[in-house]
Amino acid sequence: MRRPDDRRWMDVFSEVWLMPRLRWAVSEATLVLMVEAIANLLKELTEYGVAASRGASTMLASWVPRAAGHLVNGGPLTVR
Repeated sequence: MRRPDDRRWMDVFSEVWLMPRLRWAVSEATLVLMVEAIANLLKELTEYGVAASRGASTMLASWVPRAAGHLVNGGPLTVR
């Protein structure tokens, strides 16, 4: 027969893992949204002919470091 304190122990034990599980869920959702945004960007570049004229990989290779610098330094982001 189950003792009454067993249920309380399981509730406490499950609460210990709540914050790490939430952190991983948010990280996973962020990753999914980032990948989806990159896929949409590549799709739009291809549809409007930018990828055909300059090459999507070349354009993204020059844009991503500048965007990262913008996020780190907080300066203006210019599109070439």
